[in-house]
Amino acid sequence: MDRSGVAWVTEHEVVEAIDLAGAIAALEGGLAHPADRGSATMPKTHLAWHGAHTLHAVGGVVPREGIVGAKVWAHAKGAEPLLVLWDSDDGRCVAVMEAFALGQIRTAAMSAIATRWLASPSSRTLAVIGSGRQAGAQVAAVAAVLPIRRVFVHSPTPAHRETFAERLREDPVAGVTDIGSTSTVAEAVADADVITTVTRSRTAFLEPQHLRDVAHVNAVGAITPERRELTECLVERCSLVVTDDAAAARELAVELQGAPHLVELHDVIGRPSPPGGITLFKPLGLGLADVILGAAVLDIVDPRPTIPRPVRRPPRLSRPASRRS
Repeated sequence: MDRSGVAWVTEHEVVEAIDLAGAIAALEGGLAHPADRGSATMPKTHLAWHGAHTLHAVGGVVPREGIVGAKVWAHAKGAEPLLVLWDSDDGRCVAVMEAFALGQIRTAAMSAIATRWLASPSSRTLAVIGSGRQAGAQVAAVAAVLPIRRVFVHSPTPAHRETFAERLREDPVAGVTDIGSTSTVAEAVADADVITTVTRSRTAFLEPQHLRDVAHVNAVGAITPERRELTECLVERCSLVVTDDAAAARELAVELQGAPHLVELHDVIGRPSPPGGITLFKPLGLGLADVILGAAVLDIVDPRPTIPRPVRRPPRLSRPASRRS
């Protein structure tokens, strides 16, 4: 890559460079035994203001790719996340990457990886609770690793769930032949082998009595302390609770405070068989995963520098001399 300047990588370039299958492969390879490769993640930083507004920063280092980076974003009425990547050997800024699509595909790929190793391989039915921006990618994620045939959708707003279900019917995920919407959470998950919750709920709504004896849950929403999707009883019922970052989960996921033991995702990759019972994957957003995908995108797009490299100047320590008229 040309290092004469700093590359600005657009959303369009990111989307053209990597799809869901590519993201799953990059992350599954990059997250397996990360410590053995010197990879590490930066603890997630989180700040809230005005009630629901939040500032986030995550990051990580991938020495084998020669890249270290951090993704930052403020979530108010929307979000415009940016991933900044540096050379891990000399600290030069390599690229600034628009990271909204990158974050969506990372979240979906992480759910896919967890589902591959935790859910029953014979799973056929998926329930999705929530119909926002992440919901479609989450359906595709589960269908990418399991032979899903039916999808049930629930959202508390009837128009939202019907619109989302219709969108899935018009642009169906490969293999899915039956798509329905339900008026309650319990109805949506009653026959589901896999349940994905992707909401901004402040009140826990998923109860253990709603689920089958063998089921896998991807709890993708509620990544800040004021939000909840899972009841305490459900977490206690799980045979295995997996997260992407145990330290962040302990701090930010109120739902997991009572979990006796948290297993990180890299420790379940390659398991010989799913554990059975009810399994749970609760991702908080792993900075290392963003950097792994950012490095993969750079390998494909090889962008030209578009921002001049910073030129150092000493700071001015005194006020300028006053100008006489």
